[in-house]
Amino acid sequence: MDQKVLVRDEIDAGATFIQSLIKSLPIQAAFWLYDTYEGQWFLYLASDQITSANTREGYEHVLRADLENPGLYFDSLQVKLIPLKSPLAQEALAIHERYPSETVTRINRYSFGGLTIAGGYLYPPAIIAGTPSPAST
Repeated sequence: MDQKVLVRDEIDAGATFIQSLIKSLPIQAAFWLYDTYEGQWFLYLASDQITSANTREGYEHVLRADLENPGLYFDSLQVKLIPLKSPLAQEALAIHERYPSETVTRINRYSFGGLTIAGGYLYPPAIIAGTPSPAST
């Protein structure tokens, strides 16, 4: 399978985007996953403020954060907002708990929260909290 590589610029741009977004929408987990079914990378952002009833409002926050950062090497259409209770978010939180890290962590699995993936990157809590980690620069 020919997988597009997620480059460091995209990982860093994702971190910058997250730090802009958390000014208006709290994020508790953030990670890139290469979805083998879709054949592309997505930035998953988990929030306790996102439900099936208000996803549209959540994407309005995404659009505003995207407009605030016009030069980022990033496509906001790759963002998927998910509830904090989703299996994907719970898997990310469990990894943080088992393997605490201050840097972006590579995910080497074939399954993540029930989704078939070909890899991923998990942002550390410091980025989600708005404090840049040394690996994000």
